[in-house]
Amino acid sequence: MSSTRLPAAARFQRPEFDLATRVREVADAVAHPERGRVVALARRHGISRQHASSLVNTVRRAMTQALQARAPGRPPHHTVIEVDRQRIEDAVLALTLDARASIDGAQACLQTILDTHVATGRISAIRHEAIQRAAEVMAHLPAPAAPIHAVSDELYDHGRPVLVLMDDEQLGVLLAAVEEEADATTWGVHLLDLKERGLQLAGLVSDQGSGMCSGVSEAGVVPDGAHGADTFHFQRDIRRYLSQLRHDRDRARRRLNKLTADLDYQTQPRRGRGHPRRPTSLEAYEQAVDQARTAAQRYQDAKFLIAEVEELLQPVDREGRLIPEQTARDGIQTAAELLRQLGPSAASIATLLEGAQDHVHAFRAPLADSHAELCHRYGSPLVQFVAWTWRHRKPLRERLPRCQAELAQRWGLDASLAAITEIWDTFRNCHRASSVLEGFNAELRAHVRAHRGLRGLLPLIVFRHNVRRFPRGLHRGQAPFVSLGILPPDDRGWIQRLRDLATAPAPSSHVQPVADPSTTPVPSQAAA
Repeated sequence: MSSTRLPAAARFQRPEFDLATRVREVADAVAHPERGRVVALARRHGISRQHASSLVNTVRRAMTQALQARAPGRPPHHTVIEVDRQRIEDAVLALTLDARASIDGAQACLQTILDTHVATGRISAIRHEAIQRAAEVMAHLPAPAAPIHAVSDELYDHGRPVLVLMDDEQLGVLLAAVEEEADATTWGVHLLDLKERGLQLAGLVSDQGSGMCSGVSEAGVVPDGAHGADTFHFQRDIRRYLSQLRHDRDRARRRLNKLTADLDYQTQPRRGRGHPRRPTSLEAYEQAVDQARTAAQRYQDAKFLIAEVEELLQPVDREGRLIPEQTARDGIQTAAELLRQLGPSAASIATLLEGAQDHVHAFRAPLADSHAELCHRYGSPLVQFVAWTWRHRKPLRERLPRCQAELAQRWGLDASLAAITEIWDTFRNCHRASSVLEGFNAELRAHVRAHRGLRGLLPLIVFRHNVRRFPRGLHRGQAPFVSLGILPPDDRGWIQRLRDLATAPAPSSHVQPVADPSTTPVPSQAAA
């Protein structure tokens, strides 16, 4: 009869004295160090006293070492950094763009962190070389293969306009140039240059500046009727006038509080040093009460009317139904007439609303035709449901499903994903604002303030924006030029990619765009 041979250590182990039993018994012996505990432990489990004593001493030493007093804070992290030429170049570029440090600031940081003195001339040379490499790489990269919807705006750097053109969906910067003038000729030359490089514009949204509109019209790069007016600046101007009404309300409240305190002091005199307060009449107090009440009511009425105007500027209402153009015009005109009765500041809002009636409704006629066709092909209930979801996409944090199974699971629909995508894109492409461009403009303004001007850093800033992965937001983990199919995916940082692309040959064809799970195919705001 054959038996299985066990390892030498396993043949002398007692099955009932397992790990859980050893932990419990030995911990109890350590916690209660009375005389005879070790002997009782050995007799109870049939082990030798030497083995039991060894277990107790081992646990006691381990607990003493683990629970002894230590220095506060985390243990130091020992890393050996080789400060070579490449390390210094990467540090200079990271300090320049990521930390927005000046040349002197970068020199001080390198001295403090890396304990290395780098001359200011060398730092300037590193920055200049990186700017040249970024400009060459951006000049040789191809344009997106598919037509895009773009937004354009102008930013001023100490009086010089910076022309910016950005993709509305993937947030890729396709044009950023510092010029002397922002006239029609300048915009037209840049747009024609982008057209020669293969850029196709399916639509454009701008603030309808005179030079920009004339340049777009002369270049002919945008289809007829596809150059829409921006609603972001329009709503911003409305909010600016509304803030004046809020300041008037707060000023009236402060005056009322002061007069109330003066009356309390006069009716209940207190002994104290200093001059007594100036006497206040009841007529002035009653007048202040009326002014505070009127200012508060004026602000509340204007705030309500502006909220209604913002609802009328949307393509669909909160139920997902299409807002007719005439209904929107009549509603905004009624709001403007009511605002004129609220005072000069509200009358300025009314004038702004009446002057913008033509261009803020330009998208409604093409949308009505597309909406009628979609309702005829897919049915009104499906179109209204998708429109309702698109209308509430931000509070619901909803996005377009990526596959048919996800569509059935999340939305509970058995319709085809192609139909849902077509309906969603119809509403997304008809009504947009240039708010996505304001994030990049804010980044440029930060560099202007930090460096007292862009100082030639614009190509490097644009390259970093297009290649770096967004750390947060709806586009988190996604690089704009990778999503547009201009560059292949790469997990390395933007500095290493700049070094590799400067030495590699220019790409001759487009790559397959990468679909990121976190991407929402609706207009969204960027992270800097």
